[in-house]
Amino acid sequence: MRSGRISGPQKGRLEGIAEGRREGLAKALRLMAEQRFGAGTGARLAELLAPVDDADWLDEMTQWIMACQTGDELIERVSRAGNRPAECRATPGTDP
Repeated sequence: MRSGRISGPQKGRLEGIAEGRREGLAKALRLMAEQRFGAGTGARLAELLAPVDDADWLDEMTQWIMACQTGDELIERVSRAGNRPAECRATPGTDP
């Protein structure tokens, strides 16, 4: 009978997958911001996203790149949102 426990190596793999997802989303957000608003916005966004450790939160932020009309609007929105835990966030599709 299997217990619900995760072994050390399994836990390490899962943590690695989560970190890779987070890094990939942050990079994609930076590249999308650069494409839409220019390199300066992409660089500013990368700095703001560095401490964000929640891939689901980053995933939600991908929608903001198309919703925002300017790079400054995007940066302001991400700055206000920060690295809030899931239970503190606004509902999807609303301002943070």
